[in-house]
Amino acid sequence: MVIVAIMATLAVLSVSGGLGDRPTKEEVRRLNALLHIASEEAVLFNRSLGLKFNEAGYAFYRLEEVPIENEEDSLTATNPFLPQGNSQQVAQLQTEKRWMLIEGDDFLKERELPDGVELELSVDGAAVTVEEPSLDILDESIERVKPNLFITPDGEIYPSFRIEISKAQAGRDAPSYLLEVNNKGELEWREREL
Repeated sequence: MVIVAIMATLAVLSVSGGLGDRPTKEEVRRLNALLHIASEEAVLFNRSLGLKFNEAGYAFYRLEEVPIENEEDSLTATNPFLPQGNSQQVAQLQTEKRWMLIEGDDFLKERELPDGVELELSVDGAAVTVEEPSLDILDESIERVKPNLFITPDGEIYPSFRIEISKAQAGRDAPSYLLEVNNKGELEWREREL
């Protein structure tokens, strides 16, 4: 009886890909769900979102107008409450659009890949080298972030992409999962065919 149970377990594991691919499958499902949530949030709040990958994981960003102070472009304004002929300098408030890390959101928070899981990104058919994570990327005053993927206010994700999530250093024969937009324009994930 024990031998039959062991044989049945081995058969199930060989058909399902074994327990070793569970973290990769969970991660592709999570990323798929998060992209759906981000797309819905972009539509609901009429804002542009972005997704930036690095070797350790990924983070969602929101495109926001942020004030910048430009001392060279100050305006001279006459204050009617000052004696005639007096003026004061008023700093001109200018804004610029910047990608700001989404913080305080339970779903679109920064995420790390599970141990032993790696991610490969292709954009418009070309492989993209994801950067090593650095503190500079998180500090908007040091470096401006440019996401790898963009989510428009109408919920579209562009450019076309393909994400492959697999076990780290497992080789091409190991199970891996793909996340991409299908030819109907829908986001889908599937196991990569060997």
